[in-house]
Amino acid sequence: MAMFLAISIPTFAWADDPLPPLPPLTDPATGIARPGKIVWADLFVDDVELAREFYTQLFGWTWRWITPDRRTYGILEHDGLLIAGIAHLDPDKAEDPYGRWVHYLSTENVQGVAEATVAAGGRILLEPRVHAERGEFAIAADSEGAIFGLLNSQSGDPGDYRAEEGEWLWHVLYSRQVNSSALFYQERFDYEMFEYAWNDETRRLVLASQDYARASVSPIPEDDQDNRPAWIGFIKTADVPGAVARAEALGAEVLFAPSPDVHNNGIAIIADPLGGIIGLLSWVTTDGEDQP
Repeated sequence: MAMFLAISIPTFAWADDPLPPLPPLTDPATGIARPGKIVWADLFVDDVELAREFYTQLFGWTWRWITPDRRTYGILEHDGLLIAGIAHLDPDKAEDPYGRWVHYLSTENVQGVAEATVAAGGRILLEPRVHAERGEFAIAADSEGAIFGLLNSQSGDPGDYRAEEGEWLWHVLYSRQVNSSALFYQERFDYEMFEYAWNDETRRLVLASQDYARASVSPIPEDDQDNRPAWIGFIKTADVPGAVARAEALGAEVLFAPSPDVHNNGIAIIADPLGGIIGLLSWVTTDGEDQP
């Protein structure tokens, strides 16, 4: 099944430009690090205004500009919780429109993980940089080309809590080599790994740290040659089919439609009007309570 589009790996403009005034991840600061936790996300686009309109209308997120030019960078929030940033990026190629989500993994050694990524056949797309409020961060691609961020938060990482509707619920790395991909991240973030079967016989590996499941690694079907490995974040959504219908009306493309045969219509993957890939996921435990 086609899950996400094959788009080019960009060169991130922040490599040479002054950084916008990025807010701290936690306020007040806690100083508590949670290595391996996915703690932030940025959506890089060539049209910040279009992306802002799409996500605020789809999820009811609120928006505030961070840069005075009202063009370069802004923050999406949900009930006061920081959700993600949207950053302006002109793509290297004549791709119009352009959108790419980057999800940042917490690490206390950004430079070391970056060097180890290159040693393992990956690439550094944005060299490690330090921001007084945000901390040290970088953007990389693993050996399969899946893009991920690294972040050592100056203020500490967000706590572990039960996700509410409209917040990040889960992250999946879609890979052609599940075992080697999982090992790649385990070696750099000291994850525990275990197998998990979800509604079918497809083998998935779950990455865990601090006694919390952080993400899973799932296979791209062997006969699927159109899609490339990628990290996809999923937003908790009570009514996935309804959200998909709203997303289509706002200009999104449905890459994986809800199905009664897959998680009871509770999962979908869409591309926003700029091509940014994001998942929608509902989850209820056997006792009827929402999944944390």
